[in-house]
Amino acid sequence: MVSGKLTQRRSEFHTTPGEPGRLEETAEHGQSGLAPMLPAPLQFIVAMIAYAINQRMARQLDYLQEEVRVLKEALAAATGKTRIDFSAEQRRRLAHKGKELTAEERQACCQVVRPATILAWFRQLAAQSTTARRFARRAGRANQPKSAHSCSIRRVTIPAGDTRRSAMRCAD
Repeated sequence: MVSGKLTQRRSEFHTTPGEPGRLEETAEHGQSGLAPMLPAPLQFIVAMIAYAINQRMARQLDYLQEEVRVLKEALAAATGKTRIDFSAEQRRRLAHKGKELTAEERQACCQVVRPATILAWFRQLAAQSTTARRFARRAGRANQPKSAHSCSIRRVTIPAGDTRRSAMRCAD
């Protein structure tokens, strides 16, 4: 009896070419045909853990934002300047990391640099990389000046004792 049920189950998934299988039939009726991956209580537990992790990360983000505000105030008090001068490498790193964020995330978490500035830095980097690619050296033979293309080699009569065999003549 068990082997009969087993062969019946196997035959549900085995289809011959041209005939719809069980998954195709259920898809025609608007059903997915696939059972949920996890039982409902387990899905609830996973959702609770994800929520707790999300809340913890939000608290950490709030702390880091407040810490940045305090450091900016300390910098302004110590140097008298509210602006921070970044090196080119620091601007590049901030631009790449900031570009990966969505507009809302940039607005929420960018404390030291304005989101518009980050995007401007990224556009400058993109323009520099395309310019560098355009003028990059390519492999192969170097280009010759236009005047060299019109030159040809011809045989000339050479006085006795001269070791030269040919001379170059440019057509002008």
